Amino acid sequence: MLVVHGRLRDQKGHKSGLPDRDTIRAVKQAITSIPVITNSNVLYHEDLQRCLDYTGCCGGVMTAEGNLYNPAIFASLSPTRAHLFKILQPSLLHHTDLRTRPSKAGTFDEVWDIVAELKERLMEGEVRIREEGTGERDELGYKKVPY
Repeated sequence: MLVVHGRLRDQKGHKSGLPDRDTIRAVKQAITSIPVITNSNVLYHEDLQRCLDYTGCCGGVMTAEGNLYNPAIFASLSPTRAHLFKILQPSLLHHTDLRTRPSKAGTFDEVWDIVAELKERLMEGEVRIREEGTGERDELGYKKVPY
């Protein structure tokens, strides 16, 4: 097995740039007897197949920074939607018009749009509670988390 990083030694830290997919493809074309693993600036699950198709590598894809920025990189959208719904459920009970949107989201951008809209609504509610001085209190007199 051969792993091709695709970046030059100088391409690290603030000098990091895109890996050279053409060079990775050339290596794969030259070496046919063993699996070749590539890295190629993969940040989203959808990037994986494009990377494999372009480079011709079918041994696999490695990622470092992409996995740090997007831990769900190797998961499809389906488990992400289910997990997101569990996280957002307390808020979705109050914002019922958004309740079905996570299950219908077809892209990660749509998921982020839902989260952004919900965040905006929650922030508006928080501001209103602070301005009005309202908000439920628990048995000790502390303000309860809205939901």
